[in-house]
Amino acid sequence: LRLASLPKPAISHENLILNELIRDYLDYNGYRHSLSVFVPETGQPAERINRTFLSQELGLREDGNSRQLPLLYSVLSQLQHQRT
Repeated sequence: LRLASLPKPAISHENLILNELIRDYLDYNGYRHSLSVFVPETGQPAERINRTFLSQELGLREDGNSRQLPLLYSVLSQLQHQRT
């Protein structure tokens, strides 16, 4: 297809962060095939974004337990605590 050969537009800052959160989640849960398709399809850089940078961008505070899980879990936890 002709469209497939067109260069992809630059990834927005928000999409870059969201894609990295999803990549982290897929990797943690062992979804290797999904990950192998996700990264090239989204145009996400091959090198991972630093976790500390991501958590600072999202305003997340991490502890020893939360560092063992994908950041997406911390985002969910923070949203759940805001509701209560």
